[in-house]
Amino acid sequence: MYIRRTKTKTADHGEDSYTYRIVESVREGTQVKQRTLLNLGKNFAIEPAHWPLLAARIEQLLQGSAHLRDFYQQLLIISTSYNFQFISNGTTDFFLSIIVLH
Repeated sequence: MYIRRTKTKTADHGEDSYTYRIVESVREGTQVKQRTLLNLGKNFAIEPAHWPLLAARIEQLLQGSAHLRDFYQQLLIISTSYNFQFISNGTTDFFLSIIVLH
């Protein structure tokens, strides 16, 4: 599991636009494909240096119990939404501190 930055389009004024996703690699026969687990949108403000830690922690949570996977995905969606609210208010370390402490 990892976070991917994907170029979505080039704006009319020449700037590239990106979206961020949590993806996992899945083997289908002899091919390895990537499946999007969660679209993080275009305003994902966590520094790339923290992405591996974030992805690893999310994977730990999801592997904790297979039957709780849907619950954790919903929790992640809600916490990501709150995280963006904190980021817009200038508090960027909130989400990472929750992930590290729990």
